[in-house]
Order: sequence, then structure tokens, then C-alpha cells
Amino acid sequence: VSCVAGIVIFIFSAYHLWIKPMQAKMLKNMNSTPPRFFAPHPAEFNFTAMGNGVETLDFKAYRGRVVVLNVWEPWCQPGELSSFGRLAAHYSDDEDVAVICVSQQPTNKVFKNKEAMSPGIPIYCLSGQRLPAIYKANGIPATFVIDKNGVIVFEQTGYSDWSHPSVIKFIDALRNKSNAAP
Repeated sequence: VSCVAGIVIFIFSAYHLWIKPMQAKMLKNMNSTPPRFFAPHPAEFNFTAMGNGVETLDFKAYRGRVVVLNVWEPWCQPGELSSFGRLAAHYSDDEDVAVICVSQQPTNKVFKNKEAMSPGIPIYCLSGQRLPAIYKANGIPATFVIDKNGVIVFEQTGYSDWSHPSVIKFIDALRNKSNAAP
């Protein structure tokens, strides 16, 4: 019994003399910032990109469509591009939806990436050009969903499964929404 009492006293003392002051110090030193709330904003369509080979993408041609635009780099963790390939395959016969993955790296780096060369993944590169500033994100990969009115309605930084049924449901809702004046 005295051994158990000693352990309880030790744990109680350790908490109040060591753990609790350390937690208070950590909370005091934390820079607490408010969450970033997303506000839809106009997309920019004024850029072109190169596909693998002679294929050129003129982003202006995608106005009026729901566009899932992924910005990635060859050093990104593998796997996410495959989900974009599955999403692109799901919408391959749909003129109202486009899935596009772009990299700002030169073609000789982009098209050496094994995953980028997988069939069905809509990969393009800007060959050293820069994307319009509206697509600047806090990290890479970054994905932007643009509605039919040319408004970015969703941004995601980091990896996700873009072929998940919830994503398809979201895109279908945007696709089925009537066009309104931008």
C-alpha cells in the first residue's frame, strides 16, 4: 500500500512540478493565429503549358468548364498524381469538366518523373514559366477547383485522394450548377 501511495505522490508531484509548468510555457510561446477562411475569387486563364511531346495546353480554352488544376513538382510524394489520373478518367467523356496537372519545372525534369509518365495522368509543364499569381499557394502540391463561372471555389495544399467519391460529388454539383454571370 505504501508503495502505491509513493507512486501516486511521485506522479502528482511530477505533474505539478514538471509537466504543468512545461505545458504553460509552451502555450505561452505559441504564436496563435486565426484560421484562414477561404473566399472564392476569380481564376486566371492566361497561360499555356506543354504536354509530353508536341501537345500544347492553352488554359483559355477551359473557360466555362469546371477545372481541377493541380500544381505539383517532380520531387512531390508519389501517389497523388495517380488519383488525378483516375479523376481524369472518370470525366474523360465529359466536356464540362477538365483535370489538369502542371509543373513549373522544365520539360526535361517533368517528363523524367516515372509517375508523371503513367498513362492517363494529364501532365503539363510550364517549362520554367510562372503560373499567374492567383495560383500561389503556401506549399506544393496545391490544387484549385474552378467553377464554370471562372471562380476558384476551392483550394487545397498538400496531398489528397482526388478520385474519392466526395470529390466527384463536389465536382458534379459544380458541373450541374447553372452558369451565372461572373
